[in-house]
Amino acid sequence: MRVVGYVCEFPAVASAEPAFAQWEQIRRWVDDRGELLIAVCQDDAAPRTGDRVAGLRAVLALLDCGAADTVVVASIAALGSDPADQEVALWEMRRRGGTVRCTDPADQALLDGDDATGERKAMRRLLETAEATRQSLNNA
Repeated sequence: MRVVGYVCEFPAVASAEPAFAQWEQIRRWVDDRGELLIAVCQDDAAPRTGDRVAGLRAVLALLDCGAADTVVVASIAALGSDPADQEVALWEMRRRGGTVRCTDPADQALLDGDDATGERKAMRRLLETAEATRQSLNNA
């Protein structure tokens, strides 16, 4: 695996892990598996530059060019504060051929489809349908 890590700093959320702690969890996950860490991309929930998704864009670019095939996050919360935001980010990574992994076992279970409420399954189905419709309209 060629791994890119993704972290997001949440300055306004007291319970969130700081970026350096997320980075360390990703580094340990990669080391424990003997994989290759290509890069760690970071976003800041309150960026000074005004671009709050530059790190996510960098992750997607690494997937697009084939430099990485796996994205590792310390927590699914790094992908967004809302499950819908998280699922859209996951969709974009998967759409580009990326596998998404999480260092947190409970969050990994969510990524694997262990969704007791069915909320994530419904969002994923909606995204699949939207993509299929988009493709058929572009090919028409």
